[in-house]
Amino acid sequence: MEQKGVSRPEIVKLIFECPKLLSVNLDNQIAECLHLFDLYHKISEEQVFDIFRHFPYLFCCEMSKMRLFLGEFRKYKFTNDQILHLCKNSNGILACKVSNLKGFFDYLKIQHDISASYVIKILDTYPEFVLQNRRDLLSKKMNLVVKNSPARTDCYLRNLIKRHPDVIMKSYASMEAKINYVKRNLNRQLHRERCFPLMLHLSYTGHIWPRCELLLTTGNKAFELEAALTGSDTDFCKKFGFDLS
Repeated sequence: MEQKGVSRPEIVKLIFECPKLLSVNLDNQIAECLHLFDLYHKISEEQVFDIFRHFPYLFCCEMSKMRLFLGEFRKYKFTNDQILHLCKNSNGILACKVSNLKGFFDYLKIQHDISASYVIKILDTYPEFVLQNRRDLLSKKMNLVVKNSPARTDCYLRNLIKRHPDVIMKSYASMEAKINYVKRNLNRQLHRERCFPLMLHLSYTGHIWPRCELLLTTGNKAFELEAALTGSDTDFCKKFGFDLS
């Protein structure tokens, strides 16, 4: 790999991150991987090794699956820059099942009428969003939102994904914890709260819980949730009369 421009310290670091590199026929894997990237997208050897530096499992992937991934990128009309960005920064899309990628695009198109071209625009900013379809996680998260806010229209849900994918990228457990706290501890009906579901992007332990608990300790149980959760800590203190000093 030193002949390919990867320094010895880099090689040691990459093997430490991905020990499986020691157990594969690296020469064959590299040759096949370079061939496939060039065949499908004219992506250069230098660019492939740049992916490898970000994602050292690259040369451990099954090349039959790699061929399918590269075919899917062509089908959805990714540019070369977009392919490189996704492969380097998605945190491992090429190690997933190809069906996860296909299901991801299919779900967003069929259930929310979001075109492949717009999905790719989202991935340009949030490449890890592509991993949200593992174990049908994306549909489970959206079902959780709908269950607790059934009046939200299809248009609203579509725009939620398009404009706030970071909300959907929160872990399912985190989303559940925030929902359960508001419903059980605050005794609120989420479908009546204007700040739901956008409040799900806020930290539970660093934002939602401390602010709400502080208000509850003062005997204020009827506070407006949106007012409590929006704004800076300074704004919060001013709104509810807490001493900043």
